[in-house]
Amino acid sequence: MANPKDPTESSFPFSDIPQDIQLHILSLLSPPDIAHFASTSKRFVSLCRNDTKLWFTMCHRRWGSMTHISKWGGGNITYKFLYKTLILWENLIGFWRHCGPADLSAHCPQFMVFEWGPSFVSGSRVNGTYHITKSPFLWMGISSDGQVVNFLDLEGQTDMPTGGFDCWLDSVCSDQILVPVTLNFMGNNHFMVEENPNFWRCCKRNSSSKNMIEHNEEIVLVGAYSGKPRSLPDRLVPEMYAYFANRTSPGGDKSWRRQRKKEKERQGRRKWESEHFLKLIDCLPTGDRPMQSL
Repeated sequence: MANPKDPTESSFPFSDIPQDIQLHILSLLSPPDIAHFASTSKRFVSLCRNDTKLWFTMCHRRWGSMTHISKWGGGNITYKFLYKTLILWENLIGFWRHCGPADLSAHCPQFMVFEWGPSFVSGSRVNGTYHITKSPFLWMGISSDGQVVNFLDLEGQTDMPTGGFDCWLDSVCSDQILVPVTLNFMGNNHFMVEENPNFWRCCKRNSSSKNMIEHNEEIVLVGAYSGKPRSLPDRLVPEMYAYFANRTSPGGDKSWRRQRKKEKERQGRRKWESEHFLKLIDCLPTGDRPMQSL
């Protein structure tokens, strides 16, 4: 602020500053501060809501050197949503240890390290004493429709996504080689991993709905060119009813029921008990404590 008693000093409003400087200043603020700033003037509301400028700048400034923010969600999600997601995952980066009984299960790692990927966050097992090795254990990312997805790799044999997390997710959903889970955060230094048994069912339902919609669109187009007078709702409602009735009724398609039975058996074999992990604070060696973490 200029001193009003000093005639040599001058001031100008924030609105007269070039937009690139405005974005740089706003990117230093927190989301609540941006919301307060947007309420000061109608002119600044559009600037604070600009996803490709302000929220992109905020994401790129904070994580641009560690991950490719434009590749998250296949590039189909908003940067505002990406910022709110990554700000929660940022604290995961580092070393964690399993919090449980001494007789650990074969699948649960004793130590884990979380790292940034091009469009995902990966948690790896840390094995060995003198020769340290890492193997994938937990994958965290965002689908193209804005859903947060987390998978356990119990065997540690899944390849790292190279063509983008969203493309990798499609192949995972078709093979069902991983275990879908949810992460529940309990403060900054504690989280719990729980199995998400409804993921595959939702994934199949979305895929079936998509195929049904595409099939109905083809029928509508054929009917339009053939000159049939029936309207769109008249065509869709009976077919939608028949489609879902055949799959939900007790006397419906037997193959569908067998598939559901196999799915339940597969989920039963891959049952994952809830596990807790605590963050290792100050785990790296320092000048004062050179033997730390050994």
